[in-house]
Amino acid sequence: MKVSESREGPSSFGLERESDYNRVLSNSGGTPAQALPPRTDLPPVAKLIPEKPPEGFPKFDPLKPDETDFQLQEALVLAQAMVRQKSASAR
Repeated sequence: MKVSESREGPSSFGLERESDYNRVLSNSGGTPAQALPPRTDLPPVAKLIPEKPPEGFPKFDPLKPDETDFQLQEALVLAQAMVRQKSASAR
């Protein structure tokens, strides 16, 4: 699940690939990569989490992470939903 830290600029997650480097080994055979199956452990709320912060969201301030860290806020929403989902399935 990808959640950007801001609306501007490129994402700082997953931009580097080995194939982008000089003198990289090429894949010259072997078994082709298979597509991963869709995740089944995420609660339905995961589909509602926006990828980017809303317009006007405050810039990150390390002194106020609860108010300004969009990724942290969305991770907490997801974690709380996962706990509720797990506790509901344990009953």
